[in-house]
Amino acid sequence: MKNNLNFLWCSIILLCTSLSLKAQNTYEVTWTDVSGVDIDTTTIIKQSALGTAWAGAASVNELQPAVDGWFEFTVVRSIGYSDFYIGFSTENIDVAPGTIRHGLRFKVNSQIDFFEGGTSRGTITNFNVGDTFRMAREGANIKIYKNGLLVNTYGREDNLPLIVDATLTGQYAAIGNVIASFDAGPGGTVMTPLPVTPPAPPSTEVGDFFAVDWTDLVGITVDSLTLKSDAPTAWGNSGAASTNRLGAGEDGWFEFDIVTGVAYSNFAIGFSTTNYGADLSTIRHALRFKGNTQVDFVNGGTIPAFITSYHTGDKFRMGREGEDIVVYKNGVEVFRRSGGNDVSLIVDAALYSSAAHVGNVVASFGNTALPTEITPGGVSGPWGILPGSTTDTYTTGAVAIQGATLPAGYSLAVGGEIIAEGVKVTLIENWPDYVFKPGYKLLSLEEIKKYIDEHGHLPGVPDARVAEKEGVELMEMNKKLLEKVEELTLHLIRQNELLKQQQEEIDQLKKKVKD
Repeated sequence: MKNNLNFLWCSIILLCTSLSLKAQNTYEVTWTDVSGVDIDTTTIIKQSALGTAWAGAASVNELQPAVDGWFEFTVVRSIGYSDFYIGFSTENIDVAPGTIRHGLRFKVNSQIDFFEGGTSRGTITNFNVGDTFRMAREGANIKIYKNGLLVNTYGREDNLPLIVDATLTGQYAAIGNVIASFDAGPGGTVMTPLPVTPPAPPSTEVGDFFAVDWTDLVGITVDSLTLKSDAPTAWGNSGAASTNRLGAGEDGWFEFDIVTGVAYSNFAIGFSTTNYGADLSTIRHALRFKGNTQVDFVNGGTIPAFITSYHTGDKFRMGREGEDIVVYKNGVEVFRRSGGNDVSLIVDAALYSSAAHVGNVVASFGNTALPTEITPGGVSGPWGILPGSTTDTYTTGAVAIQGATLPAGYSLAVGGEIIAEGVKVTLIENWPDYVFKPGYKLLSLEEIKKYIDEHGHLPGVPDARVAEKEGVELMEMNKKLLEKVEELTLHLIRQNELLKQQQEEIDQLKKKVKD
């Protein structure tokens, strides 16, 4: 027993010594073969004048053959500016990402792919500003850590010397605070070890969840965890959005209480990707609480569905669970809808009644408000200089061009024609492949003819009067047109099957007549 205890104490001492050595052996990364980037202490910054052309550098630091070691870095730019690759290589061949031996690709949709020699091995996790990542060689494995937690292991018996290799593609890309467990290698300059201090959580924790921190306040005051409207009764006069953000692809929820009487509880709250304004119609997935005790589920101001009723003291929760948006009332599920997507989400609120309250708003996800990307550069107002750039960029507010009137909830209005080499729409949900799924109700041609005779247009498509008056939403119209093409394809398939059957019957009759 005594020998076992001695062995245990020796093991603990060796473990503590090992951990102590790991904490001490942390070095700044020194860069060489610098191309199109600026080095600011331990951060690599893309020279924005290069646009989206490749830029990069490689470390002087070298992990010796068959030795375990790691490098670590922090995401310091918002998702839209974080398009870059970083990983291990045996040598720096050029700035192209295809020459990185084992790499991580950070994409503008917040996803991270594991990349080897120009080939993606698949998406492994997502990221937000402030996340710290580590790539390590541990024995015969390459391991990836996010904020101290292991997210993936790849079996790679790679005993060669390794360097840190980086390629920056986004115009304003940057890789922050790059450090390593290995120094500059034989003949190099050994850097002063850096202390590693874990970042403090940016949100106030309340038990096992976070207080919701609010921004973009319009006609509203915040009293502890409660939103209170102080604006005249109307949609668009009162609202706010959270700086808390649920990461792309992550499950999470927010929760709140009904704290005022039914007559004063006319408001909407839900998930959005971005705050476009204080109106109900700008909330992506919303619960609308009406003055008649009714709760509707609303998507972007449309497609309301009554789901339950409410009274003072009720507690509601909206969450994303996998691909579903789920609503709970007092801990019991009352509604579930597919289409939660894997995009990042904020809490978005719009208060209709002048005395409306939304009480005790908390969330399972913290405040990942993005640190400002703007360096004033002597310019005040909404214009500023992005890091590494010499060009003023409009960074806040909405824009109207050529005398256009900017409707509420929109960021850009143009009074004239627009020309571009390409337009890509993201955040798409409910793509019309549902037409081909079992159970889809396909109208017969007779039903479609009857509808056209009565209404003068196809079912589900806005008529000319509505289109001329209100315009059309291009993505919704493209989805609707694709839906009609897919329906037409199904009708053609059925007609073809019928024609084949008829032809077989005709051939049989011909054979009988001939015989």
